[in-house]
Amino acid sequence: MPIGLKLTERGIISWLKSRVVHKKRANAEILLTKLGLSFNDILGIIRASQGLSLNDSYWVVEDGFDGKFENYNLYENKFSRTLALIAYTGHGSSVARGFTSSPEFTTNGMLNKCWRRVDGKIYLYKGGTMGAANTGKEPYSEFYAAQIAQTMGIKHVEYNLRQWKGMISSVCELFTDINTAYVPIWRFVEKESLLAIAQLLKDYGEKFYNEFADMLVFDALIFNTDRHTGNFGLLVDSHTNKVNAFAPVFDNVLSLFNFAMEDDLADIANYSKTRKPAMGGSYEKVVSAFISKRQRELLRKMVNFKFAHHPRYNLPNSRLKTIENPAKEGKRALKFVVIANFINS
Repeated sequence: MPIGLKLTERGIISWLKSRVVHKKRANAEILLTKLGLSFNDILGIIRASQGLSLNDSYWVVEDGFDGKFENYNLYENKFSRTLALIAYTGHGSSVARGFTSSPEFTTNGMLNKCWRRVDGKIYLYKGGTMGAANTGKEPYSEFYAAQIAQTMGIKHVEYNLRQWKGMISSVCELFTDINTAYVPIWRFVEKESLLAIAQLLKDYGEKFYNEFADMLVFDALIFNTDRHTGNFGLLVDSHTNKVNAFAPVFDNVLSLFNFAMEDDLADIANYSKTRKPAMGGSYEKVVSAFISKRQRELLRKMVNFKFAHHPRYNLPNSRLKTIENPAKEGKRALKFVVIANFINS
């Protein structure tokens, strides 16, 4: 049985809704319209997708259905390129009604994105925000933040940059498989607080807790404003529901001052004070609560850190230097506030 599923009418409906694309996702309405569906038609969406996902190995079929999972699962079978294109660009032809193999129905998040199978591997292509002068830098944030995670030695998803269909995207390989599921942390806790989550992970073991604390310190370092209980979690055995590991850190799009304008960067000391963690409090308070000798050692690896440029796609050098340097104009409490406050403590 899926972790977190409550066997009540409300619980089952809630679980089914979690396998339907969220209305806030870019191009989601267009995607459903092309299939003759709407957000309110939960049953219709489930019938079209069979609830298949790249997060886990569950599916939803009607009574009497005699198909086998091995012939339908998204890990081992082809899925619709047409729906991927619609999900990513908002353009594409209408799709025949009925079952359509696609992970787009069960992939959430606000940005335009899609899954693609390239050379036998599955990748997530994720674009950036659009429509304003300070938008579009999210893919770069993922690319550069992954370099910081790599330098610190934090378990993370690697990101690259690609241009596809005229848009720059961050690109990462799928980190689940038919035997290993990703379950977001909110499925495990009644109260979505850092302390409740910390206690849960301590119960699973020291390694789980340590990697959680690593993530929180990393998020403070990159000023991640969007770490929530849906984009971190645990890796689970798909056959037994045994919790095996803390999932690698991923989804760092709203970090490294991605919305900052030139005036903001010129006064980064004050601008950085406006950035807050999504789960409340301040970065300083979160780090104070969770930092240990282990995380201090990870931070020391950031001394003299410099971003590696992408061969083709980069932010301006001036912007990179601003978000890279731990001090500006002689002031310490700036870009990498955690290093400034804790590395010499």
